[in-house]
Amino acid sequence: MSTPVVEEPPIAVIAKPTAGSSATPGECCSHCQAPMARGQSWCQRCGFYPTLGTFAEVEAWEKEPDPEVIVETAPTKLAPADYLRMVPRWAWTLLAGAAAIFVVSLLARFLVPAGTPRAILTWTQFGIGAGCLLVAHVACYMFAVMINDQMGALDFIVKPWAVWSPSFQDLPDSFRRVAMGTWGMTAILTAFLVVGGVKYDDVVNWGKVPPKKNLLKAITQQAQNMAGDTDKDMKEAMDELATKSGANKLDDDKNKKNARSKMADCLIIGFIPNRENDFASLIIASEQDGKLVYTGTINDGIPYEARQHLNQRMRKLLRSTPFVKCDLPGFWIEPKLTCTVKYAGLTDNNKFKQPLFEALLKEAD
Repeated sequence: MSTPVVEEPPIAVIAKPTAGSSATPGECCSHCQAPMARGQSWCQRCGFYPTLGTFAEVEAWEKEPDPEVIVETAPTKLAPADYLRMVPRWAWTLLAGAAAIFVVSLLARFLVPAGTPRAILTWTQFGIGAGCLLVAHVACYMFAVMINDQMGALDFIVKPWAVWSPSFQDLPDSFRRVAMGTWGMTAILTAFLVVGGVKYDDVVNWGKVPPKKNLLKAITQQAQNMAGDTDKDMKEAMDELATKSGANKLDDDKNKKNARSKMADCLIIGFIPNRENDFASLIIASEQDGKLVYTGTINDGIPYEARQHLNQRMRKLLRSTPFVKCDLPGFWIEPKLTCTVKYAGLTDNNKFKQPLFEALLKEAD
């Protein structure tokens, strides 16, 4: 006969109650080792009955908190200082560099005199910023190519975000190239928006030939005559100018042989409108014997690009009266726009014969 096996009851372990427990010292639960009060028959933590070897259902409010269980609580409201502490150090360095470039540009605007010195400083800052941005863009492109094998050569130009996105995700390890690009772009923007020094006319006139000095001198003299004669109104001043202006008579037979062989720099004083955003012809004046006089209208030979530019600029330079006496009905503009005109000679009343538009010149200051 086999001897029956008698299961021995579990040995009770005496343990000290945890901090904050109201139970008196006694045994610990043999299942979860939670302290139990002396005489307590079941564990209030897990519901185990040591004497019965089973579990009882424990209500949620009766269970003791399990230190291994993470209880989710409502998020606490952060103070503004907490948000500032969440900003990484590299971001503060990036902002500090951009702010320093802005401050230096602001000081340059007030300390460097306007004109050529400030224009030189503006273009220099633009060149440095563009160079830094280009170097950073190349570095970000090389990094993106190592990560994404589908990155093509054309993406260097047409997909700037795809080029820079891997470097942004790699911060702070990619701080150098990101900072160089950010500070380069800041230098470019502040060069024109803060430092200034570059006039719109300088950009428009880039590569254009300046008008001859005699035309500029005649424009200046005419402006002085119109502004300085306080006893006469503008119409009387223009009539006097037309009376004093002489005419260089040219031989008609010679002009016929050399059609449009003459060249003159002219001032555009107005235009005759054709449609709402276009003109039928330009009203021009040129220098004759040191005086600025009306010499006719011109429409032939104006290329499309020049016509588009004139349509935009002339409507921004409108004035109420003609700068030079002219009996034509038209829209008058400030003495800014100049051009070169070919013509076959002068008529008896000093107008151009067969005028032909040649090219736009730099705008007069």
